[in-house]
Amino acid sequence: MDALVAVLTTLVNNISALFPVWNQQAESQQEIAQAVQAQAMALALVQTTNIASKVKMEAPAVYDGNTDRVTAFMQEMEVYLQYNGVSDLSQQIYLTLARIRGGTGNWATIWSDNIRANVIEHQARTPPVVPYGSWNDFKAAFTRQFRLFTSPGNYGNMQEGQQAGPSAPRDPNAMDVDSNKQRGSFTCYKCGKPGHMARNCRSSKAQQLRYMFSDMEKEDRDSLFKEAGF
Repeated sequence: MDALVAVLTTLVNNISALFPVWNQQAESQQEIAQAVQAQAMALALVQTTNIASKVKMEAPAVYDGNTDRVTAFMQEMEVYLQYNGVSDLSQQIYLTLARIRGGTGNWATIWSDNIRANVIEHQARTPPVVPYGSWNDFKAAFTRQFRLFTSPGNYGNMQEGQQAGPSAPRDPNAMDVDSNKQRGSFTCYKCGKPGHMARNCRSSKAQQLRYMFSDMEKEDRDSLFKEAGF
């Protein structure tokens, strides 16, 4: 009996001696698991960053002076600039002007080029400055400009493209007279002169612009010239 007790006592002592080893192994395994988890999170973060850096946002469609797109274009540009981290005011303006061109009489291009030249002139000063106090100031000038601008002229007189039903034969001489009368009723919306359509206008760009500005109030016209850097 004493021998059996001695054997059991020895076994219990040996098992007790193993507890610290088991605890150390458990702690080591926990540390390993935590390290693996941290490594996985770091790898996921790197992969997410790489994916985000590869995603490219297309620049907004070119703005051609369409009054219906004034607000939409500015909103698209703001999202584009923010997404690409463009915070410098002059760079914001340059990138926006690069998307403004075309339009009736190439008007959008003319305005964009004039504003760009004005910004470049201000940037060449010492110290460099921007002719707009903030992005909101530039946006207000853009909005005021292109909501104010509409193509003058009487579009109702433009008969081209209208369809008519069959008609009885007419005297060729009478048709020539009617044709001349109809041509004389056209009013060019570029120069304001009668007798031709805008696509056939031979007036100089300067004459066309003078006519476009003729319907503006003096205050609006002066404000426009000031914004354009004249």
